[in-house]
Amino acid sequence: MVTPGGLVVLTDRRSASGPLVEVVRSAVRCGAAWVVLRERDLPYEERAALAAELRSVVPPSRLIVAGPDPLGGSAVHLAGADPLPTGRLLTDSLPAGSLPADPLPADPLPADSLPAGPLPAGPLPSGAARVGRDFSFPAERSFSGVGLVGRSWHGFEDLSSVDYVTVSPVYPTRSKPGYGPALGAVGAAAMKAPVPWLALGGIDSAERARECASAGAAGIAVMGAVMRTPSLARELAEAFASGTPRGSGTPGGSGTPGESGAGGGRRGLAAGQVVVSPGRRG
Repeated sequence: MVTPGGLVVLTDRRSASGPLVEVVRSAVRCGAAWVVLRERDLPYEERAALAAELRSVVPPSRLIVAGPDPLGGSAVHLAGADPLPTGRLLTDSLPAGSLPADPLPADPLPADSLPAGPLPAGPLPSGAARVGRDFSFPAERSFSGVGLVGRSWHGFEDLSSVDYVTVSPVYPTRSKPGYGPALGAVGAAAMKAPVPWLALGGIDSAERARECASAGAAGIAVMGAVMRTPSLARELAEAFASGTPRGSGTPGGSGTPGESGAGGGRRGLAAGQVVVSPGRRG
């Protein structure tokens, strides 16, 4: 599993110094390794079109979409309360199409999928997925192709099937005045995230970027500073790379495909959480 690292830029069209796509293009040229599309207030079609346009200027598979809908891509970043994408595979320890051994409550099936009633015993119906303790079935938009899931983490959100987290605010931030208290790079590291973590909040100087790298962050997530001055991306990316301890991985991503655990992403299940998605393997 390759997780975000180096400089990760979050979009904010309201603070951007020019057209958003052009600002992102400039930031990528200056060293941004990943981009997170926010803009969750946009109408669906407009946001989907923006995602498609951004994919033309961001390195392949390096656009992450905020929220559980990847908008045609394969990577999402969830707020603390966002649900996992429908059909997300939490474990490959169960054979496809089988039910877990623990007893299930008589939850109703979705009315638009199958007639209401108790959950079926034995194998799942074709195409069904179990998310948490609920069944879901393919809808008009299926998110089962999501291969990378991040989450905003404050030390208490469930990280089942999460590949990386953002920890914030590391420093006081101009984008969210009064948000905090600021953790500092050492304080963020002391939270001991069980997956690779990105430092977020107020990282607007080379000194702060190096501090985050030295503290063990896999990357730095920056919004306002780069939206206002895209060329700052070069200084931040270079500073973070210079502060990264030798042997800790490459500055553009951490982990390799197929890894698991703190260095490679996907974690184990929380109690009572299972997803079975036929035809998909981690």
